[in-house]
Amino acid sequence: MQGWWKDTGTVEDLLEANRLVLDDLNRDINGVAEEDTSIRGRVSVGLHTKIMNGATVVGPSVIGSDTTLDEGVYIGPYTSLGNNVTVKRGEIENSILMDGCIIDTEERIINSLIGPYSIVTSNSEGRPRGKRLILGERSRVEF
Repeated sequence: MQGWWKDTGTVEDLLEANRLVLDDLNRDINGVAEEDTSIRGRVSVGLHTKIMNGATVVGPSVIGSDTTLDEGVYIGPYTSLGNNVTVKRGEIENSILMDGCIIDTEERIINSLIGPYSIVTSNSEGRPRGKRLILGERSRVEF
């Protein structure tokens, strides 16, 4: 084995490995960023990705291919978004979102690992609602 090795047996280990990899990232913008977006620092954006007006991406961060960040979305440092991800609303920081995720929430998502094709939404009607959770074995939720 050449280079370094990192055990990634827990969510915390995966997030730490993500930070280590992103620390060596170079800026590489291949997608389309509308005029009024803010892309700061070492950010890699994949092909056919669209970053809409008012969105902010702070590096180091990776945004996969065919991904859409809508107006007002914030992607903070040490975040990796997979391919075909849609973020309609929300703030995401120090997290990994795998392929095909949809995020549409007013909540801030931090220190999270979100599996492929997961959907995170929130009620925007102003009245608190109960949370419905479907969790796999050994899952952990923090509100």
